[in-house]
Parts: sequence; C-alpha cells; structure tokens
Amino acid sequence: MTKYGLPAISRCNNMNVVRCYLALCVVVRHFKLLTGDHITWTTDYYAPNSIGGFFALSGFLAFRSYYSHGSKPRPYLVNRARRLMPMYLFIIFLCAFGLSLTSTLSYADYFTSPLFWKYIVANSLFLNFLQPSLPGVFEGEPFAMSAVNGAVWTMKVDLLLTLSVPAVHYLYTRFRLNKAYLFATIIALSVLYKSLFTYLYITTGSSIYMILGKQFFGQLSYFYVGAAICFYFDSFMKHKWTILAIILPLFIFSKQIPYFNVFLEPVVFAPLVIWVSMVGSWGYKIIKTDNVSYGIYLYHFPVIQLCILLGIKQFSPWTAFLIVTAVTTILALTAWNLIGRHFIKSRKKLTA
Repeated sequence: MTKYGLPAISRCNNMNVVRCYLALCVVVRHFKLLTGDHITWTTDYYAPNSIGGFFALSGFLAFRSYYSHGSKPRPYLVNRARRLMPMYLFIIFLCAFGLSLTSTLSYADYFTSPLFWKYIVANSLFLNFLQPSLPGVFEGEPFAMSAVNGAVWTMKVDLLLTLSVPAVHYLYTRFRLNKAYLFATIIALSVLYKSLFTYLYITTGSSIYMILGKQFFGQLSYFYVGAAICFYFDSFMKHKWTILAIILPLFIFSKQIPYFNVFLEPVVFAPLVIWVSMVGSWGYKIIKTDNVSYGIYLYHFPVIQLCILLGIKQFSPWTAFLIVTAVTTILALTAWNLIGRHFIKSRKKLTA
C-alpha cells in the first residue's frame, strides 16, 4: 500500500510503450482518413478504441494523483494543467500563426479575419468544434477536410473527466458509498448512454448522434474501469491470468462480435490496456519516461495536413506514413524539451 491507502504499483512498467502504441494507432487512423491511403496496421484485424485506451490509463492514474495531492482539488488540478496545457496551447498558437504562410488569403485578410480570432479563442477553451479551421488553410483539393487539428476534440472530454475525480471522491466519502458499486453504476450508465446514441445514429443516419455518443458521458466507462482497477489493483494482479483468459479472446474476435464497441469494449479493452501496461517490465527497458506520446497525439493531425499540402501523396503510403511519424515525433520531442518539461520541473520545485 502507498502512504495514501492505494495499492502500490511498480514504476518499472510498460505504460509508456503502450501510450506510444495507442498514439500511433490514432496517427494511422487519421493518416488513412486524410490521405485516403491504406497502410496495414493491427486495427485492420482488431477493433481497439485508442482514445478509450488513453482514458482508461488516465482513470487508472487520476485517483492516485488526487490522493497524492492530499485529496485536495486545487493542487490536483494545477498539476494536471501544468502537464497538459503548455503543450496544448503551443500547437494552437503555432498553427494559428504559422499556417498563415499557407493560407490563400493575404496576411492582412488572414489576421483580420473573425475566423482567425474565433479559432484561437474556441480552441484555447477546448471548444474546437466551434471553429476547427483557419481562414484559407487546407481548403479544396487535395484535402479531405479543412480542419487544422481534428484530434483535439478529446481535450474537453479529458478536462471533464479530470474534474469528475473530485466530484466522485466527494460522493463516496461524504455519503459513505461503496466505491465498487459506485464505479459500476457510472460504467453502466455510460454504456447505456453510448448505446442510446448508437441506436439513434443507426435509426436516423444523423452523424450528430455518433459524435455525441463519443463525448464525455460516452468515455466515462473507460475512465472508471481504469479507476476501479486502480483501487483493486492487488486483486487484478492476483487474478491477472484468469482475467487475460477472459478478455483476450473477446478482444481478438471483437470485429466479429455485434456492437462490441458499444457494450463490451470498455470492460474488455480498458482492462487489456492496463494489463499490458502493468504486467512485466519489458517496456521500461524500451521507454523509461513518457515525453513523446502526448505530443504525438496533439501534433500529428496538422503535420499530416501540412505534408499533404507539400505533396506527400506522391510517395508510397508507407513512405509517407514514416515521414509523417518522424516529423511528428521530432516536433513532439522538441515541444517537450523546450516547453513541457519546464512546467513539470517547476511544479516539482513548488511542491518540494
């Protein structure tokens, strides 16, 4: 047990490798979407929700962070903001100003356009859906869409999930609720929410229902499966091989199971992500610190769009994908070393 009452976990785990793999899955999906080119990837055979995997890991770690900050919302939220916000705001402003060089508008028209300022304000407030595009940027051929960064819609979901931790902690401490029952209720309600919007999407054909189904309430199930495993980690590890024997076949045949992503995925894929992250230490020998996966996730979408503008589709799909991945990784590492790590260090100095 840790000093704040949660089961201890080894720092020599595989979580950083798993995060990088999940980030690459997102890059692959958006690469296919934006370029129209196909590259063979594991998602061709299985149906993992990479975003759900990230939220499962966040839930697994969030309550540990909250307890380690004395179960006080302010230091917990400040810690989370220091890790996420600098790297996020960096790409928002880099795109807003840097992509002026690619706009079909003049500099005067670009910087005086209401859409330019709306992009900055909306995206800084995690409301990317209000203004996903910049004036005259990534428009027409050969672009599948004009959105600058279609991946950052998850940031508002991540914010709400982060805020849910103090609220849920208050519920089970103030009213002395059983955590297992409370988490199970949240997970069940989240699954019901997603199933409702999936049904509405299937019956009406309106994509708005599919979009709504992926938002905060639809992601609660992944987050709180991760949180439940955090609290009952000792039992999870004690029965790890039994758990794997149950969830692995379901995952392998996920594409053959009707509505797997609606009903089963949160309780199959989320535990599998944590299982692979925490059983053994092989990944620790590969990547010891996580300084790139978040950057890869944040920056890959505009990199793909910019590469399309520069004519990357003239290369073979795999060559183009490797170029995108290399550029994104370099940008992620640069942003981490120039920006991200300094905020983490300053936090440590403040709490020392």
